[in-house]
Amino acid sequence: MDKLRLANIIRIANKLGWIFPEDYNKDKLLMQLEDVEKCMIAMEDDIEYNRFIQWGKEIKDGTEVKTK
Repeated sequence: MDKLRLANIIRIANKLGWIFPEDYNKDKLLMQLEDVEKCMIAMEDDIEYNRFIQWGKEIKDGTEVKTK
């Protein structure tokens, strides 16, 4: 597994607001299942990984992110 790629995916998912603390336990982080699926696909598929990077750039630029 590419550790750098995984770290980048986690960073971008967090930037997109997909990772959030569990209400009753701040030590645990949660994600919607569809967002987990997008991250898993991006780990294996270069096209999806590049799309993920683009979403991160759009957040940085302040443009609308289309993740569907």
